Amino acid sequence: MCKSTYIYILFLLFVCCVSINAKQGDLYFKTDFPSNIPAGEEFEVSILFKMPTLDSPLTFYAASDFNSSLKYIKLKSDSLEEFLSYKSAKSSELSGNVFKVTLNDTSLYKEGICQLLFGFDSRKVESSVIRLYYSYGDEKNLMSIAAKEISFYTPQSTAGKCLKLTGDAVLNFQNIFEDSQNKLGIEFWLKTDLHNQEFFRIINSTMADNSLLNLVISNFGYITSSNLLNASVGTEFFTGDNNWNHIF
Repeated sequence: MCKSTYIYILFLLFVCCVSINAKQGDLYFKTDFPSNIPAGEEFEVSILFKMPTLDSPLTFYAASDFNSSLKYIKLKSDSLEEFLSYKSAKSSELSGNVFKVTLNDTSLYKEGICQLLFGFDSRKVESSVIRLYYSYGDEKNLMSIAAKEISFYTPQSTAGKCLKLTGDAVLNFQNIFEDSQNKLGIEFWLKTDLHNQEFFRIINSTMADNSLLNLVISNFGYITSSNLLNASVGTEFFTGDNNWNHIF
């Protein structure tokens, strides 16, 4: 049974999306931080990486201030998904809450792309700073991957002018495709825990091949499309489980 997906279409929107790429030697990283986190709720930070074969263990570090705390670390690839054991780490170079997870046999993960998901709990404060590092061989030789100050917000008692779409909800619009020069612009908020599933589609019911745009959440939590036609997505989105995302 599919889990619930919630989509909100809002009149006034603001978002700050972050996508950072880092390269160190034979290791390639892509990090994604969430942008719209309710205070006191969980959120995820993602590291995508291509694993080379290393002679020494590869260790990742997640350091945060005391406004958030690490709850879990999950490793994903095309063929596996598992929660990893981690432990506190003491370092003269890092402050705050510091945790590390070590991949001892890197040959297990060398095929394809891997993803580390760091699940955090936020406090009821305004923001928290998350910093990510790695080392291999000598753990004293820490190398930075990325850092981000994540802002939290306090949800309001009313959502204002928005439309909540759940499950198999459908919206019908009349006569918007009569002029072939018309362009359709859509923005919405998405909160979901779906993976490997389509969650949004635009069709023209007057056409035989009526699918104009479909959006799918990949195994790694990124929004992709198999049919863009003349449409375009403004930026790349990592959704994260139960993170709010502004899609435009």
